Amino acid sequence: DKLDTLSPANPVVTIENRIVVADGTIRWGQFVNRAFYDEHGSLTEIQTVGRDITERKQVEKELHDSETFLRLCQDVGGIGSWEADLINNKQKWSENCFSLFELPAFENPTWEHFLSVILPDDRQRVIDATQSHLDHGTRYEVEFRVVTLNGVIRWMRSVGQAERDENGKPVKMRGIGQDITNRKKIEQELSINTQQLRDLLTKYESSQEAERKIIAREVHDELGQLLTAIRLNISLIRTRYAKDNPALMELVKDTTKLVDQAINGVSDVIENLRPTVLGLGVHETVKWLRNDFCSRTGISCILSASDIGVDMNETRSIGVFRIVQESLTNVIRHAGKVREVNISMELSEGDLCISVKDDGSGFDLKNTKLLASYGLLGMRERALALDGQLDIVSALGKGTVVTLRIPVNDRIAIL
Repeated sequence: DKLDTLSPANPVVTIENRIVVADGTIRWGQFVNRAFYDEHGSLTEIQTVGRDITERKQVEKELHDSETFLRLCQDVGGIGSWEADLINNKQKWSENCFSLFELPAFENPTWEHFLSVILPDDRQRVIDATQSHLDHGTRYEVEFRVVTLNGVIRWMRSVGQAERDENGKPVKMRGIGQDITNRKKIEQELSINTQQLRDLLTKYESSQEAERKIIAREVHDELGQLLTAIRLNISLIRTRYAKDNPALMELVKDTTKLVDQAINGVSDVIENLRPTVLGLGVHETVKWLRNDFCSRTGISCILSASDIGVDMNETRSIGVFRIVQESLTNVIRHAGKVREVNISMELSEGDLCISVKDDGSGFDLKNTKLLASYGLLGMRERALALDGQLDIVSALGKGTVVTLRIPVNDRIAIL
């Protein structure tokens, strides 16, 4: 059919087709056909030159398959590719790029075209990220919102790399754009759900503390007073009836010891439920925990604190108390043979930083079961509820450091 198109005005035709060679294999050939005509325009001769182009056809097929696969990946991933000529301010956008912006394809889009679809509030962030990459070689990766032709706001992520000349001057930039709207929606929903869970946790812990406070007061008022009255009655019995009765006197002494033990036990229960030190400030709270830890374990515990303190409301003070208390409890339960514990407390850049460090056995932070069993996840959530963060550094045989960092507003001297 192509040979039929030969004419005096079009004397050359190139044909590419498959041929079966002598060994039965199929190869691609390219044939250039040159027609010759006499003075009357009649065909007199056709000369043909052929060459094997099988390898070229294979390369073309591989390139076509790669491009098809790339388009498929871009379609599935919501990705478009782009290339920017920085010298002539010209850009090339893939079909997917236009689709992401819901724009009809057009020739030679420019930097201004790109900026025009970005939401005004996000535009400067994109400009700054691009300029920083071109001037300083920082990684170009930026997330921003665009307004499509239909007025829909979508989230995009752009990643790119500049190409520089021999003098280091950027001349081109290539990259991809990706629609991350769904991811942003999921992140927003997750953030809302997480905040709701934290609010619920805060409410639950506040309820727990309120319940502890009530129980402590009731134990003090009811049981404490009852035991005190019993001790007074025993003292009265000893004074009136036991002086001349050695056996009764011995019984009174034993009973008095038992009552004293009960009173001390009630005091310990009250102190554990609601330490009286909670109203005396963060430093006194941590100091009380240090002293209690030393008396219960016999382990050396050194408290290092600066001479600047913080004034916190009751909720935040209790939160700090519980986190440090849980850290010291973990030392007792899980750290193995510990020679010394160090607690440091300081103000740094407007934050209160408290660290609890032990020289015990440590643990593998990758072991999620241990993280859960040690109560560390709960401690982190409690820190987040205080608008702070909890960092944990540990390794097998190298001890553990738990650091709480929370923002504070007012500072007062307390030491």
